[in-house]
Amino acid sequence: LLLGLNFAPDSVVEKLSRSRYGHDLIRIAHFDAATDYIEANRRTVWDYAGAVGEQHPLVGVGIGRLPLLMANVHDPELDAHFNPLHETAHSQYVQIKTEEGMLGLALFLGLLAMALGGARTRGPSLGQSAAAPWRLAGVAGLAGASLSLAAGHALLLPSAGALFAGMLGWLLAGPSPATGPNIAAPQSKGTALQPFVAAGLAFAVAFLPLYAPGGRK
Repeated sequence: LLLGLNFAPDSVVEKLSRSRYGHDLIRIAHFDAATDYIEANRRTVWDYAGAVGEQHPLVGVGIGRLPLLMANVHDPELDAHFNPLHETAHSQYVQIKTEEGMLGLALFLGLLAMALGGARTRGPSLGQSAAAPWRLAGVAGLAGASLSLAAGHALLLPSAGALFAGMLGWLLAGPSPATGPNIAAPQSKGTALQPFVAAGLAFAVAFLPLYAPGGRK
């Protein structure tokens, strides 16, 4: 399909682009159209985000602050689409690098690498290394979503973020043992509380900065 679209006559490409979904298909899969689209609709905000990120390259400018700060570097004379109220970097990786710095981006990419590596699991009956089909499906979904994040900001949408986080957590569970857990062994009170403690710490890390000086802004 990719080769066919790129080698098809201009008349065929033009006919396809007349429909709503055909237009999107050409815009994504036809190299010339994709390059033009990125140049017209992504390059400007990528440059703006880069200018904002230069202020704090290591730790970033703060989660959620890019739209506020990007308006300060916007050139109103530039002929490009830009919404000064809530514009984003239109690339999840650029967004993370700007708001969370190189440290945040390294952590995010490390989580992706660990999750994709988590597809290797032990076969439940053979007792040997084998990739389970459901884990391979998770890898395919995570790889496809991660690729789309290069020119999009899907994780800023709660629904897409939940799906992405679900695949990430699914694969980060890692290899499972050949034999199931010993359900007869009693759990201690501390073990039973561990998930709740972990969740509480995660939410504390996320929300405590709101109560720091200047955090609400």
